[in-house]
Order: sequence, then C-alpha cells, then structure tokens
Amino acid sequence: WFRAADARTARTLQKGTTVHVQEGAVSADRVYAFETLDPEIGADPITLSFYLSQDTLGDAVNAANAAAASAAAAVTSKNAAATSATNAAGSATAAAGSATAASTSAANAATSATNAGNSATAAA
Repeated sequence: WFRAADARTARTLQKGTTVHVQEGAVSADRVYAFETLDPEIGADPITLSFYLSQDTLGDAVNAANAAAASAAAAVTSKNAAATSATNAAGSATAAAGSATAASTSAANAATSATNAGNSATAAA
C-alpha cells in the first residue's frame, strides 16, 4: 500500500478535508471528510466520516418531504375509504328498509284486493 501524493502529509489530511470516492461496490459516489486534527502520518489513526454536502442534505430533505406528503395522501385515502364504507352501510340499511316497506305495501295491496273482491261479491 502507498499513499497518493495528495494524502502523504498531515496538511493534506486535516480535519474537514473531503474525499470523493469514485468507484467501489460499497462507497462509490460518496463523499467522506477527515475527522482527525493534525494527524501524525503513519502513527495516528485517520478517522473518516460520511460527509453531508448541501446537495446531499437537500436531496435527503426533499425525499423526506415527498415521503411525508405520500403518507398524508395515504391517510386521506384511508379516511375517504372509511367514509365510503360508512355511507355504503347506510345505503344498505336504507335499501333493507325500502325492501321491508315494499313487502308491507305488497301485503297491504293483497289485503285490499281481497277486500275489494269480497265487496264486489257482496254487492252482486
């Protein structure tokens, strides 16, 4: 292993210096920042942390806002579905009441027809 020319001195590895990883299976296109203050090259561990640039942070905020909007839309849809279910239940109850009323009307009409027939017979 050897160090690149721009990472051989304590000055080039100062805290806050960023490194963009161009290739790799895990860290490609990520940016890291050095966390070690005044490191002694070859003696001190060099600590890196994931660097959140304004672009990366903005992308994360936008994604979070989109997720929140999607969640709010899902809640609105759930509430609309619950209202629809309640309305459907009310319609079913009303339809059952109408069916009962129609059955009663039919029974009353049959009774009226029988009474009309009896009256016609008595009149004859």
